[in-house]
Amino acid sequence: MRGDKSGHEAEFREYMVSRWGGLVRFAYGLTGDRGHAEDLAQTALAKAYASWPRVRRAEDPDAYVRRILI
Repeated sequence: MRGDKSGHEAEFREYMVSRWGGLVRFAYGLTGDRGHAEDLAQTALAKAYASWPRVRRAEDPDAYVRRILI
């Protein structure tokens, strides 16, 4: 079980690192403020992490996370 969790963590970390910039830009478009955009992106990713097995099974995980962000 522990190895499975580590695999999920590594997979999420890779996803997070590759999407961070785009999520912050998207959030900036919503907020108009860089600091708020970063906070919003971080909160969305924390929520996505909590539901990662469901998020990664989604047809479009990026759309799922953007929906969380909104």
